[in-house]
Amino acid sequence: MQGSAVAVLSTLDHSTSYISPVGQDVSANDMFDYAGLMIMADQDNTKVVVNPGGGVAATTNVINRGYGGAWQVNGGIMKGATVTADKPIQVDLITGDTSATYESRSFLLRPVDLFASEYFMPVGTESAAYPSRAFLFNTNTTAITVSYTNMSSSGTLSVPAPTACCSIRCR
Repeated sequence: MQGSAVAVLSTLDHSTSYISPVGQDVSANDMFDYAGLMIMADQDNTKVVVNPGGGVAATTNVINRGYGGAWQVNGGIMKGATVTADKPIQVDLITGDTSATYESRSFLLRPVDLFASEYFMPVGTESAAYPSRAFLFNTNTTAITVSYTNMSSSGTLSVPAPTACCSIRCR
């Protein structure tokens, strides 16, 4: 049993194209054993196409706005999975460790058209024994260099392309 909740953002922040940076094919202490999506439409009769990755065929659904219109893609999402729509939508990634008594996370996916070259990620932890990690995802056709600073170091790392994922320890 997994439980999760997501916030519904202003529709000004919704768009028509999303990419999942992580999925069930990312090995990270079982954090992504389960990866699914919650998709919410701004308008009725919104055509949504989910390509979950991993060689699985895309699925198309027409959803409406509001409570009864959300579409849950119940698992099977891989890193680099794409979601496209003919009208603006919001997409949340729901993940979890299926062998844990409880462990799930919800992530708001940023629309592709809001991708930028600079980000600040305020992450933290209360204990060095349980560090936070940032997962970096490159959608470009070539590697990118990422500069980082955390509490104990700074430097750069190369994130391969495309659909590559790596993590950096934030503490």
